Amino acid sequence: MIKGRVDMGHSLFGANPGRYGYADTGEANIPGVNSMAASMGFHSYINGNEWVKSELDNDRTKLLAVWSTGPMMVCSTSPMTKVSDFKGKKTGYHTSGVDRIITALGGVPVPVSPPDIYMSVQRGQTDTQFFALTILQPFRLYEVLSDIMDFPMAPGYHYLIMNRRVWDELPEDLRAILEESTGEVMSRQVGSIIDAEIGASLEWVHANEKCTLNALPASEQAKMRDALAPFRAAWVADREKRGLTRAKEALDLFAACMERANAEYGK
Repeated sequence: MIKGRVDMGHSLFGANPGRYGYADTGEANIPGVNSMAASMGFHSYINGNEWVKSELDNDRTKLLAVWSTGPMMVCSTSPMTKVSDFKGKKTGYHTSGVDRIITALGGVPVPVSPPDIYMSVQRGQTDTQFFALTILQPFRLYEVLSDIMDFPMAPGYHYLIMNRRVWDELPEDLRAILEESTGEVMSRQVGSIIDAEIGASLEWVHANEKCTLNALPASEQAKMRDALAPFRAAWVADREKRGLTRAKEALDLFAACMERANAEYGK
C-alpha cells in the first residue's frame, strides 16, 4: 500500500511483528474484557497520543481506524480450570507473541492458521487452541473442541490505513465522508458487531450443548495474572532495545486507557 499498489489496507498488528513500536501493544497482554472495551481503549490510546499515532498517521499513510476483535480465549478438548492444566498441552496459535504466552504457561506452542484449526485438532496435532470466539461457530470448532477457559488473553488489535497520496488527492467531500464514518465511529461499530457475534455464537453452542464455558477460581485467576505479568516488562524492554525511549510511558498510558474502557464498556 505504501508503494501505491493498493489504495488502502487492513491488517493485524500481530501479523506484522516488529513493524510498529508504541502502537503495537498486543504482546504486552493487557486485554479488554470484550471487543467494545478493547476497541475503545485502543482507539483512545492511539488517537490521544500523537507520538504513538504518528506510527500509523504520517506522510506515507493516513490512519482511518483501529479496533480489536477482543481477547482470545483458550479452547480445548478437555476442561481447563487451572494454570497447571496448560502443562504439556499442544496449543495452537496464529498471532505474534502468543507462542511465548503458551510456553510461559507450560504448554507446547504449535503454529496453526485459523482455517486449519479444525483439522489440526481432529488429527491430534493440537488439543488446545488460542482464538477469538468469533470463529467458534462459523468454523464449527465446537465439533472438535469441547471446553472454553473463561479468561481473556492475547488481544488482537487491527488497523485500517490509506496511502497518504491517495488520501490527499481525494475530493474534500469524500474525505469528509470517510472522516465521519471511520475513527471512533468505526471502532465503536466494529466492537459492537463483534461482541454481538460472539454472544450469539456462545448462546448457540450453549443451547445446543456443544461447549462448556469454564470459569477459573479466583486463586487461579491470580496465578494467571502473575504468570502473564512479565510480558509487560518484556514489551518495554523490547522497545527500549529498539531505541523507543518512551516505552514505559506508552505502556502506562495504554493500561490506563484499557482500564477506563473496561470499566465503561466491560459490562
